[in-house]
Amino acid sequence: MLNRLLGIFLIIGIALLGISLFFKSPKPSEEENPPGSSAPVTKESFWKSSGLSALSSQIWENLTSGSKTPEPPVPTPETRDSKEIFRAGYDAYAGGDYEGAIREYDLYLKIVPSDVSALYNRGLAKYSIGRFSEAEADFTSALEIQPDNADVLLYRGYCRTELENRKEAFTDVDRAIKLGAKYPEAYVNRAILYNLSDRPAAALKDANEAVRLDQKSSRANFQIGYAYYSLKKYNESISAYTKAIALNPRDGGQTYYNRGLGFLAVRKKLQACDDFKRSLEIGYSNAEGMIRENCK
Repeated sequence: MLNRLLGIFLIIGIALLGISLFFKSPKPSEEENPPGSSAPVTKESFWKSSGLSALSSQIWENLTSGSKTPEPPVPTPETRDSKEIFRAGYDAYAGGDYEGAIREYDLYLKIVPSDVSALYNRGLAKYSIGRFSEAEADFTSALEIQPDNADVLLYRGYCRTELENRKEAFTDVDRAIKLGAKYPEAYVNRAILYNLSDRPAAALKDANEAVRLDQKSSRANFQIGYAYYSLKKYNESISAYTKAIALNPRDGGQTYYNRGLGFLAVRKKLQACDDFKRSLEIGYSNAEGMIRENCK
């Protein structure tokens, strides 16, 4: 009851203050009022235009309706902070939820469409689940903003390798390495492209550099074996493939097959047939024909 009475006195005080200000204020100059506005200002219009009437009504409503604690707004994608969305995408990717990461970065890029980091991260997520064309598009968008970003160039090159656009892939990977992306996998990828282009000496150089940087790289040893075979150095090829198998025995279907070809080249048919059979067991179907032809 006391609060209500105080509220009523407050309203009356505001009203008296407004009226006194109205009669004491100087006549507005022409600069403060638009020319031609000659209608007189009444007490009633002043009361309404000043907002005092609305203010007093609001005070009265608050006093009579009782205090209510407003409920906090429910977060929605539209109201989430952009940093929060980016972090959610990053965390999803780190947790292996690539589809979730893509969804979060989709939201983020609607707010910040030219963020190179977000474009790169979304591209990585798409690359990780085999959506190579879409990943390539994200990397291309990022490179339109930062043309000399070595990491983005590298992964666009990886996408183009998967899409068998070898010339464009080589251009990207080669430039990325020259810009500073001197990673084992970068050299492995360029070695792959050299081998596929019948340039085994260059492939061998890159694959050896990858092994120097990462001695546990089975993929680098595979490329060494491939390059040596092309150079007709079959014993060296067999040795490199043997290292690749030792480093990654569960992913060796093609490696066993290629080593088998090396054994055939040095007339070790028994070992070759063992490798072809092992290759077929792992799931490399090309080995079946070699078994029929050589392993009777």
